[in-house]
Amino acid sequence: VWTLLAGARLDHHDSHGWIFAPRLNVKHNLNEFTALRLNVGNGFRVVNLFTEDHAALTGSRQVLIAEDLRPEESWNINLNFNQVYSTRRMGYGTFDLDVFHTWFANKIVPDYEVDPNLIVYANLSGNGISRGFAFNINHTFNKQWDILTGMTFLDVYETLEEDAQLVREPQPLSPNWSGNTKVTWNSPNKNWNVNYVASITGPMNLPTYEGEFAREEVSPVFSLHHLRVQRVGEFDLFAGVKNIFNYTQDSPLIDPLNPFGSNFDTSYAYGPLQTRRFVLGFNWTLGQTEKK
Repeated sequence: VWTLLAGARLDHHDSHGWIFAPRLNVKHNLNEFTALRLNVGNGFRVVNLFTEDHAALTGSRQVLIAEDLRPEESWNINLNFNQVYSTRRMGYGTFDLDVFHTWFANKIVPDYEVDPNLIVYANLSGNGISRGFAFNINHTFNKQWDILTGMTFLDVYETLEEDAQLVREPQPLSPNWSGNTKVTWNSPNKNWNVNYVASITGPMNLPTYEGEFAREEVSPVFSLHHLRVQRVGEFDLFAGVKNIFNYTQDSPLIDPLNPFGSNFDTSYAYGPLQTRRFVLGFNWTLGQTEKK
């Protein structure tokens, strides 16, 4: 069975005129439990620089807008494979595999490398690419245990024109890969549930600094773990721990003892800054109808 959905959007912007954005979605059911999806479309976005990128407002780096910034524009293609499965003794679940590629005709990304005292914003001199693949498995064991796990692998870079040649430049603060897991246990009477959530983040390129303030230019791999226990009813109680193993990155501040100096900077932030936290609370639902 084939399903086709095509559409288009036409907008008029005060500064950029008419904007046409087409989109195509195709779905093919190979059988009752297997489906393929293809999505292709165009995106357009006007950047609000100072409300979206707070690094432009913090630290000692001066902001340099090198030219009139054009809107960001991209073309995206995504292919999805979805499989529903079941086993006799080990439960049932779904498996998803996504392969995606986004081509940016223009993208506004801060440049920290051209000058240690500047954040430079400009249009792409070449183009930007964000591509990769991801998979997710959502499995239920005997109606009490649920496991959701997945991984994403990314290749994000820009092609910049230098000396009449296109040079590949990795995008900073974009991890090469990441993963997440969620494990849920429900008591037989559904009155209790326990949730364990974990994430892992792969290496990413970081802003560079020179001299006495030089730091690692690639971040380490790190993971975060959280746990929550909940008593379900008309009066819900819950308790939990966030960041169980108390992982935090080193200080993101450059030259923190001299906050008004020319070297002070806050852009070296790639990981969590909050330490282990304990939470305790309740939800009280009034007038809840009894479930049958």
